[in-house]
Amino acid sequence: VDPKTGQTIPNQTPELSQVFTGWKRAFTERDHMFRRGGVLHDNAAAGNSTILLYKLPNDTRWDNLQVGDKIAIFDTASPFEGSHDEAYVGTINDMAGTPTPPEPHQVALSLVTARGGSTPYTLARAYTASPPAATYYPDFGNASGKSAGVGVVNSNDGLITDTSPYQINGTGSAFYDADMRGIQQPFDDGFVEFIALTDGMGAVPYLPQAWFDTAGTPPYDTPHNYFHLIGCTSYSQFTGTSNPAFDWSYILQQTIEQGAGTLLEKQNVTRAVTDHELAHQFDLNFCTDLPNCGIPPPATWKQHDYRGWWNYGGTGCPPWANPCLMDPAGGNPTDAVNRFCKEDLILGDPNSASPCADEQGYTYGQRDTNVRTCRDPR
Repeated sequence: VDPKTGQTIPNQTPELSQVFTGWKRAFTERDHMFRRGGVLHDNAAAGNSTILLYKLPNDTRWDNLQVGDKIAIFDTASPFEGSHDEAYVGTINDMAGTPTPPEPHQVALSLVTARGGSTPYTLARAYTASPPAATYYPDFGNASGKSAGVGVVNSNDGLITDTSPYQINGTGSAFYDADMRGIQQPFDDGFVEFIALTDGMGAVPYLPQAWFDTAGTPPYDTPHNYFHLIGCTSYSQFTGTSNPAFDWSYILQQTIEQGAGTLLEKQNVTRAVTDHELAHQFDLNFCTDLPNCGIPPPATWKQHDYRGWWNYGGTGCPPWANPCLMDPAGGNPTDAVNRFCKEDLILGDPNSASPCADEQGYTYGQRDTNVRTCRDPR
């Protein structure tokens, strides 16, 4: 209806060109892990001046706290980014010789108002711990828990001074972070854009290497439309790990920093691992004809391949001078070049007949997937 005349405008169907989607957009929630801290073993009530932390199942210290550290106490109801308590560590008692059957000992922290002081700090809020699972590690999936933990915001030794979420693994940083600052290089080639909003970005409690080696990582199965990217500590086997069924990726930043190389090389590795793990979220294919080169069957390399990146390719058998980002080693991770092969990026594996729309019941080697056309989060 014409708003001026009130007359009905005749239907007109202009000729339209076909609709093309120029860019694919993926959203990422980023979390970072405190470099020092621990996880509450028991609930802490408002007014408490002592809190109890988990120890490992072998009764050794899980936390890496020191007397005099300034710590934040937080859980999912009172997150670090919101209202929470902060205090100094007065004393640390690992409760040696005082077991509380059937559980191993815990670590008791006394809270004080000043570094080196003795005036008790009383909690203004209550914090809910996640209860032990069968393995004695905390069950973060238990509905009664709220993942209560502590994190060092200013360390007694002066090594931690900065809690800015924009300070990524630099001097004084309180967190282990993934690094998406080079994300455009590999994904722009396939017209794929990653958006990582600061809203929802949060800190999580410190977890030691034993958690990743033994207890594993908790699934994240709540329906959502974003990938979940977490910078964290160490894993004995990898510098990164992902579960595309649950849309989470862990970047083992402490493992990267403990490796050989210059500071710049380690920064490059962090970015390469971040790009590599986010690519796993698209259930990427791998080259099914590589056994012809004497390379082991697909079950041993899962969603990796040994191709060269798209601008180089190559004939014959690998290794290539310029490997794809999805090489098991992440290409050449210490340099600043992170590129996909054309099959991972756009084409899919030409030797696989399985459609990328097959989302259920697949096994490795049965998919023809690539970043551009396949799978966003549920």
